[in-house]
Amino acid sequence: MWRAGYTLPGDWDKFSLGGGVNLQSHTVDYTRSFNVAGFAIWNARLAWQATPQVALSVNLNNVFDKHYVIPAYNDTGGNNYFGDPRNVQFTLKYTPKWSTPSSRIGIGGSREGRSPATPPGMRVRTGRFE
Repeated sequence: MWRAGYTLPGDWDKFSLGGGVNLQSHTVDYTRSFNVAGFAIWNARLAWQATPQVALSVNLNNVFDKHYVIPAYNDTGGNNYFGDPRNVQFTLKYTPKWSTPSSRIGIGGSREGRSPATPPGMRVRTGRFE
């Protein structure tokens, strides 16, 4: 899988664009009686950071509506399932103020004796709430 993103400059900096591609080489079943060619599935994304806590995004998955088979094996003899057709996914993400990036110091860092994702008033030591 390969992904890339770009935040627009200037007054448009609350918007970001993204895209990606999932690549799969050819695949065969256990008995080599079913051979599926490789494929590439392209995806696109547009996101808007409305506030530090609220983000909206829309993803267009399988942009070119590629028909493909997912290699998935199980012990009941069935394998290779059809992949999703082109679809649109909307996402609304809310991040409480106590866990916004501006309140974080970094990975493993702390602020006011709290881990970055710990609500105010709670302290964490060795992974347990006290």
